[in-house]
Amino acid sequence: MAALAGDPAAGHDLLDHAAGRFRAMDAVAFEAVVLIDAAEAATAAGRVDAAAAHSRRLAELSRTIEGEMAGPLAQLARAQVLLATGRAALAAAAAAEASDALDRLGCRLYGAMAAEVAGIAATSRGTAIDMLARAASSYHGCGAVVRRDRVAKRLASLGDRGRRAAVAGRGPAALTPRELQVAQLAARGHTAAEIGRELFIGTRTVETHLAHTCAKLGCRSKRELVRFTGELDRMPEAP
Repeated sequence: MAALAGDPAAGHDLLDHAAGRFRAMDAVAFEAVVLIDAAEAATAAGRVDAAAAHSRRLAELSRTIEGEMAGPLAQLARAQVLLATGRAALAAAAAAEASDALDRLGCRLYGAMAAEVAGIAATSRGTAIDMLARAASSYHGCGAVVRRDRVAKRLASLGDRGRRAAVAGRGPAALTPRELQVAQLAARGHTAAEIGRELFIGTRTVETHLAHTCAKLGCRSKRELVRFTGELDRMPEAP
């Protein structure tokens, strides 16, 4: 929390202490999870030597811990250090590989962290937008709103496509109250005419709201709204 609130040095010190406590208890699986956050906080605080030490420890743990998660976490830490030391191309490749592996394991938050590093390190704007949009979407999906908003801010600085991706990364939270009403009904299978009658608005107005909604959610058509049904239904009903 300290690191995310803007004091990465304090956050790192607390995380480093926690990792040491877990190491003393031989709870190395927990140590690995803490170390990836410690490495991130260390790089944010400009403590590259500390981040490199965490990366080396994670690499060591990846050879001893059972399971598949430690290896990709070590790869993510390595990517963070590579980025902090100016080796962007190597960082981008390592982070993208880690993100793919972590996503396959269902580790959505860590996969998003790796995608964010890959996006920051990317050498082309298109790749940066793709990776950052992936990170924003995953952060949104697991409720990591501080991280999501941080990535959205970076996306918004990358031109029109980046700004569109920043909005899409917020998911249904980016919709206006009327757009949410229209989207909820459309996702349940209602036609534009039926939505218009339900909401007492014209069919053309419905289509305009649907176009705006699809643009914000990254959908190519109204039919694709169905994949957002769960998220849309969890949103508070618009007045």
